[in-house]
Amino acid sequence: MIMATSLVKHQKTADFTALADVRPMVERLRSIFGVRALAKLLGTDPGNLTRYLNRHRGLNGDATRRVIDLDHVLTRAAQVMMGSTILKWLEGHSIAFYGARPIDVLRDEGPGPLLDEISRIESGGYA
Repeated sequence: MIMATSLVKHQKTADFTALADVRPMVERLRSIFGVRALAKLLGTDPGNLTRYLNRHRGLNGDATRRVIDLDHVLTRAAQVMMGSTILKWLEGHSIAFYGARPIDVLRDEGPGPLLDEISRIESGGYA
């Protein structure tokens, strides 16, 4: 069992700025979707995303949240589904979401419903 005092002790020297940097997630997502599709998913302009990737600007709070949510969902989905199946699931209309596309549910409701659905799929539930 990890004692809270040991965490606090290490916190004084820990560099939490690495956790705040979403650039590695953006790079990984760009390798999957490309700049244009990723920009659309993040609700930003492709030019803005390119400038961010080239370190000429930052991402706004909504885009940053979407990066984290999308990366989280895709990482979890990759543990349960095969590559192209993940993208088909994200963009397909789902009975679990009353015909809505999971990618739209992610945008509107956050990652929770998608993570729950991935867990159901993993346990053998119908997607």
